[in-house]
Amino acid sequence: LSTRPWGNALRKAYLCNSPSGQISPGDAVLFYRSRLQTVSIVGVVEHTLRTSSPEEALNLVAGRTVYSGSDIEQLASHRFGVLVTLFRQDRVIDPPWTLPELVDHAVLRGPPQTVTRVKEEGRQWIHQRLADT
Repeated sequence: LSTRPWGNALRKAYLCNSPSGQISPGDAVLFYRSRLQTVSIVGVVEHTLRTSSPEEALNLVAGRTVYSGSDIEQLASHRFGVLVTLFRQDRVIDPPWTLPELVDHAVLRGPPQTVTRVKEEGRQWIHQRLADT
């Protein structure tokens, strides 16, 4: 899924310790909420950076995250460093897409444990659903 960021969307940052290197500017990202087992937010990636420097990560995400300096320091100390993804929130999906629905349409195989690339069949379903909203 690849789109361009437009408009005055909320600018946010996602930080994680995923070893993934597959997120690029312009990619659409879906945010899965484990507790609810749903996807309700779609964002468009603006920039990514992997770093072991808490200062570099903090400077990049300033004003875009709720993580504290100590949280970012802990993430940056991981063996993979911290993967910083800056994105614009594109839309809220309402009603959210449920895990069974995502599995039925080949978006996921089960609850994701890390950053996951969606295969072509699942991407087609996502594109269609987003076009319908």
